[in-house]
This record gives sequence, structure tokens and C-alpha cells, in this order.
Amino acid sequence: MQDNKEFIKFLLKKGYIKISGNIYHAHEAFKINALIKWCMKQKDQEILNKSLLLVERFLAGAIDIQIKDDKLRVRRKKGSKTND
Repeated sequence: MQDNKEFIKFLLKKGYIKISGNIYHAHEAFKINALIKWCMKQKDQEILNKSLLLVERFLAGAIDIQIKDDKLRVRRKKGSKTND
């Protein structure tokens, strides 16, 4: 339970959860949580490492990631500059 509270505090601090009155806007936070859970299910260390790098790029705003059929789908965001 404590880990969840720390994770929520981190997301609030980073701006992934926004509060408007008594309404919490957390679209990005839900996606981040799903991505982290997906990564933690990976058995292959190489896949896990590559996936975490993608999560890092997602957090930087360079890409968008979706999970479809238990696979990551990655899309570069328009206007983002990457070192590919």
C-alpha cells in the first residue's frame, strides 16, 4: 500500500496527475501504471530493458505507447526530435 502512495506522489509531482477542484485527471498516470505492470511481467531481461527504455522515452514525451494484445505498440509523437 505504501508503494502505491509513493507512486501517486511521484506522478503528482511530475504532473501526470492533475487536480481540478475535486476531480483528478490521470489519463497519463493510468497509462504509466499499465506500462510498468506490463514491463514487470516480462521474463526476458533484454525485452525488459528495451521496454523500460521505451517507457523512459514515453515519459520524456518523445513517443506514445499503447498495449494491444499484450504487445507494446510505439508511435513517435509529431514534432518530437529523437536521436534515432
